[in-house]
Amino acid sequence: MKTHPSEKRVLTVTPFIRQWIRTPITAATIAFLLSGCFGGQPGRMTEQYAFDYAPALQQGFATLPETITVERFGAAQLYNSTAMVYQDAPGQRNQYLYHRWRVNPADLVSDYLLRDLRSANLFRGVFHHRGDGSGRYLLAGDIEEFLEHIDKEDHRAIVSLNATLFDTARPGLSDRILFQKDYRIAEPFDEQSPAGMAKGMSRAVAQISGLLLNDIFKAVQATRMLKQGDQHE
Repeated sequence: MKTHPSEKRVLTVTPFIRQWIRTPITAATIAFLLSGCFGGQPGRMTEQYAFDYAPALQQGFATLPETITVERFGAAQLYNSTAMVYQDAPGQRNQYLYHRWRVNPADLVSDYLLRDLRSANLFRGVFHHRGDGSGRYLLAGDIEEFLEHIDKEDHRAIVSLNATLFDTARPGLSDRILFQKDYRIAEPFDEQSPAGMAKGMSRAVAQISGLLLNDIFKAVQATRMLKQGDQHE
């Protein structure tokens, strides 16, 4: 596996090991020596990351007397794991060796959007797809990009999300779709490390969350106003 520039290591073979390699010992013995089993050192611990941003405060929005459920998002297969993926050359995708997301990015994004919806107080009720409640509106989505992009100029945390808002009270599937929209943020960051990537991702997801919540509110509000207009006719 290719090593990230910030994680390059140099393997040094001591004279003691070289002397043993020259002797007719078994491959198993060499592996035993190289693994550090004499005296033993514990393996390196994998560090785990999640987002760290405060929910945005929505201004000028009254709470809608509606309910919404946030589905568990899907993810493109390339990002459907806890690997912290980066790209430092065209056509290549690699990952940090000892650093991973705490959970799958699809779960991270959907869980934080759930938190942000509840904090914004836009709806009377906001439900998790694993919970008992069920809202009239349904938010689903897919993670299409979730990686660190490295070039000569800078490092960027790239998040690309396709989100769909459904109105489950409508009869036909096509009529239920209030909107389907792509959101993509490429957020620059200076700290060239997994921690820097996590901070950049946090800012990128925070921006997408603000845009998406605004679109959700407007779509549901427009649906309610249209319904009220039909009732007055």
